[in-house]
Amino acid sequence: TPPDPGSAGTIFIKFKPVGWSSGDGASHTIWGYELASPFKLFALNYSSTQLFVGWHLGGVDYRININPATGLFSDGVWADWLFEWDGSVPGSSIYRNGSLLGSHSIPASPSIAAPVLGVGNDGTGGTNPAKGDVAEFARWNRLLISGEKNDLFLNGKGPGCILSGLQHWVRILGDASPEPADVGSALTLVGAPAQATHPTVDNCPP
Repeated sequence: TPPDPGSAGTIFIKFKPVGWSSGDGASHTIWGYELASPFKLFALNYSSTQLFVGWHLGGVDYRININPATGLFSDGVWADWLFEWDGSVPGSSIYRNGSLLGSHSIPASPSIAAPVLGVGNDGTGGTNPAKGDVAEFARWNRLLISGEKNDLFLNGKGPGCILSGLQHWVRILGDASPEPADVGSALTLVGAPAQATHPTVDNCPP
């Protein structure tokens, strides 16, 4: 059970599909905060030909919907995803490899009491698995400025290089098989996933 995502923040994940690409007709949850109902509240989810990211509260849908989402997921190809939100602006935005894909201006704040977070699947039921490799997952309690985004997308830096407001950082290092659990994080590794070779993480070049 991680901390409540809060009224403003940024989530970054480095992800590669394995065995599928856009248009496969299946649903894949890249990350998701849920309550135990289960009821998905806050997630990045690809479903058939659409991409949904954001939150769904009280029957009201505040998610960004990219439709069609063709070409956004390619089997074996890494991509950097960044989602940011601010309930006071209000608004949210989703980026892929530094390019803005979409935004939403409906006021909302993903305040979630005692959520369950899943990285690579839904938070509670474990359904709709991402079916891919994850290099890292990070959440800040603020919006990143443009230079910090460029550090992630263009300059080869990891979340550990941007410590201000960093609330939750899970490094999946890809240096052992099965993949070791990240001691001290709020997440528990499920199963014994094999080592996945992926881009360098925890790297702060000058």
